[in-house]
Amino acid sequence: MKTSRLLLDTHIVVRWLDNPKKLTRDQCRALESAVRKGQTLAMSAATPMEIAMLVGDGRLRLKTSLEQFFADLRANPE
Repeated sequence: MKTSRLLLDTHIVVRWLDNPKKLTRDQCRALESAVRKGQTLAMSAATPMEIAMLVGDGRLRLKTSLEQFFADLRANPE
């Protein structure tokens, strides 16, 4: 069986890990469905750099430190 891959936008990654209440109902459904089906969730290699730049410029505030956010991202098996 072939598993499909879901490519996550930078803002979806941030909201999913930092503030899931900001996700729309459709976004939550898509993420939950992909996880339930064991589908691969992917993000661009540029996403961590973009997040760091947004935090560094003050345009993005995370609930945790940037270091903790990246540790959570690495630890997330999905």
